[in-house]
Amino acid sequence: MFPIPLVTNQYASKLVKEWPKRCGTDPQKFVFEDIAIASYLICLWKYDSNINFVDCGCGNGLLVYLLNQEGYKGFGLDIRQRSIWNLYPDTTILQVNAVTPNSSFPTTTWILGNHSDELTPWIPIIASKSSPMTNFFVLPCCPFDLSGKKFIRTNTSLSTYADYLKYVENICILCGFEVGIDKLRIPSTKRTCFIGRRNKLEECQYQEILLNIDKLIKEKVPNEVTQREVIEKVRNCTQLDRSLITSIIKLCVEKLLSGTNYIIANNYSQWNKGIAVHLSELVKVIPDQKLKQLKKECGGFQTLLKNHRYIFELKKGLVQLRPPLTTKDSLKYKSKPCWFLENHPDGCLYNAEECGYNHK
Repeated sequence: MFPIPLVTNQYASKLVKEWPKRCGTDPQKFVFEDIAIASYLICLWKYDSNINFVDCGCGNGLLVYLLNQEGYKGFGLDIRQRSIWNLYPDTTILQVNAVTPNSSFPTTTWILGNHSDELTPWIPIIASKSSPMTNFFVLPCCPFDLSGKKFIRTNTSLSTYADYLKYVENICILCGFEVGIDKLRIPSTKRTCFIGRRNKLEECQYQEILLNIDKLIKEKVPNEVTQREVIEKVRNCTQLDRSLITSIIKLCVEKLLSGTNYIIANNYSQWNKGIAVHLSELVKVIPDQKLKQLKKECGGFQTLLKNHRYIFELKKGLVQLRPPLTTKDSLKYKSKPCWFLENHPDGCLYNAEECGYNHK
């Protein structure tokens, strides 16, 4: 087993460089997090032989890539392909396939669940149903129960996350595993993992465990388990009706310009930057019917404002107008029309040559 710095040096630089070209996520978090998890598993498997893993809900596939590169046999499954998969070599085995409560992998020695969301409580069950000798590693993140719905805390003396960890641990114990609990050194607030190992079982012991699992499923799971959709709905306010977005922006700008805070332009004219308004106050100018549509989106009103950062500046809960960029700031938006020229009562703060946007 080699030290983590060596793993980092071997893979990190290329992955961090290529990641933004394929993904919209932060490479500093996702790359180094999965390198750390891969290193942890390699340490965990140091004295094991014939490792054969399945990463259920493998997502970006990076953990599978790292383990395959280090010589470990296994593959990843996810309900849909990610663009980042094309970065990996053919030796990285990633398959588009749904993992369901009925899935089993008889030849697999380890079932992995890395931030596996809806699959998390099913990981020890899938491991148990696969074979008497199949072990598991699961790193819980978003809390879901066995039905596939959001986990609802039952112990109010604990946080939702802490109560969820107890919930997952109890399932692991019911499945007959010797359960290890550890905290990983990863750039995440959800760092607690479960390791389930099992010594050789007698056939009667194994059958009793399977009966207990069936009983749990009948008691706790409805006829239909909620599963993730193959095509994930985009809920970042970009797919909303354009007239809705325009009307909300107009209402917000009117509120911000209800007060005065003048900036003197280079031609000595006055340009009203307006006032700063707290997010909780600004949202009150939006009619309830429009707000209902926003609440269906991830982040809602705040996401819509951030999507229009060329108009709004959001800092410490306060919203105000953001003066347009100048050509000294950036030339990358020069082909885009200047919003302020057409929509601000005072027009644009800058002339056509100075403004970082197009005045035509």
